[in-house]
Amino acid sequence: MGLDLKNSTEEECVPAEPALSLALPELDQDPALLDLEYLQTLPIDELYRIIHAELDKKDVVSRLGGHIAFKIALVAGWIGAVVQSNVMRGANYQEINAAIMDAEGLFLKALEFLGVNVAVDSELPPEEFAKKPHLFLANHQGGGLETNLLAELLRKAGVKNFRYVMKDDNVNLPVIGQTIASRNPILVSRKNLKEDRDGEIMRVAIEIVETLADCESVLFFFEGTRGKNGLIAHTENRQKWCADLSNAIEKVAKRHPKLDYGKVLVVLDTLSVLPVAVEKDPLGTIRTNGDCTATMVRADGLSPEENLEDGHDKKTISGLARTILQKKLIERCGRKSA
Repeated sequence: MGLDLKNSTEEECVPAEPALSLALPELDQDPALLDLEYLQTLPIDELYRIIHAELDKKDVVSRLGGHIAFKIALVAGWIGAVVQSNVMRGANYQEINAAIMDAEGLFLKALEFLGVNVAVDSELPPEEFAKKPHLFLANHQGGGLETNLLAELLRKAGVKNFRYVMKDDNVNLPVIGQTIASRNPILVSRKNLKEDRDGEIMRVAIEIVETLADCESVLFFFEGTRGKNGLIAHTENRQKWCADLSNAIEKVAKRHPKLDYGKVLVVLDTLSVLPVAVEKDPLGTIRTNGDCTATMVRADGLSPEENLEDGHDKKTISGLARTILQKKLIERCGRKSA
């Protein structure tokens, strides 16, 4: 559901050289021999490679069985969401969204039954989400799994409802487009971004703030588009989207002095389960012995601007997200190789 900010004809907005110098030494050791000190020198994409190598040691028959069962659960979840949206056509979109989340919840339970470790770690108590609306800022991993699980993962933390910010193309997708539209997303036009970027970003920011003013929460992927390797906001385009939209929201919010909302950083980790976009590669590798997790921390006061000298600056949105994800992956590598 992400937004390609560079060019609508390109799958990825990745320049020849990343904006941040995140590349570190190539892996040249057996994963079983890795120690904590070495793991801490590795970038996120290399840590995922280690995790994948360990998960793939599972015997082929078990992996194939898990793969087939996973795809059945995924299709069943999609069918459930489509049926719910059609049965409830004309109802309030919050009710439709809640029903679709129920279908997504069944999919999540199916994944847990298959062996996927599903976990949500939130520093915010559930009751806080009932007191005021929140703006959720999430990373966007390449598997696309988070767009099927995100709502239910957040509900596990106490979030009952929210509106997505997504590219307008999604509501035109075959079969599921109508279901997506029924959730009343805040749509971003790639065409308008290309022709009048500032104007389109301001229009989206206004709709986000108006939604928050109506006591409804909003989620946007601060990277803008999906990444395939786990690296967070590693290009100038992705960093610019985070900064431009966040700053526009702050500017519009000042027009509403009584507006009270919280900001939450959501760090998603789904790539060990589904490292490829399921809609592009339906037969791609599935690892039902992997992890599907979300970490939620307060983001009030975090800068949307990138620190080009320190990619892990905890005072920035992207920097804190990288730090959280890298720590989680290091712990998992240590667990797998123990």
